[in-house]
Amino acid sequence: MPVAELAAIISEALKRAGIRAVLSGGSVVTIYAGEIFVSKDLDFVSDARLSDVEPIMTSLGFSRKITGLFEHSDTEYLVDFERGPLAVGEEVLEEWGVLETAQGQLEILTPTQCVKDRLTWFYHSNDRQSLKQAVAVATCHAVDFDELHRWSDGERSLERYELFLNELHHKTAS
Repeated sequence: MPVAELAAIISEALKRAGIRAVLSGGSVVTIYAGEIFVSKDLDFVSDARLSDVEPIMTSLGFSRKITGLFEHSDTEYLVDFERGPLAVGEEVLEEWGVLETAQGQLEILTPTQCVKDRLTWFYHSNDRQSLKQAVAVATCHAVDFDELHRWSDGERSLERYELFLNELHHKTAS
């Protein structure tokens, strides 16, 4: 089953229980970059308590491995829940995207927010893999470069933003 559909099954079950959770992290890169980068975990951010999430995950056949982390014998994906608020760098997000799948709707970072999420790791932890992931998403999807510039300035990372743009230019030129 494609990662987006598995995530949508979880998202829909949570929604039916009145819990809002947004997919973030590496699995969003997997969805947006055509599985060029494969993440083996689904990172959801929610304001819900883990004690409210656990019965829903159990009803879907998942068992709790460690705090916030769930596994299922039929999938290699681990599902992780982090307490909100949902943020990219220092910016708290109030809105995000919705992806329609055969299994229902999935609340997910937009491509621009996904690039911000990956650039956060590059800007503040010098994670070169995250830079490559940001470039891959920006290559496959339209992103708002004015917004990325504004946000990068707020993260005090305009020099690193220029490195991202150079990497993107090299990738699209080849």
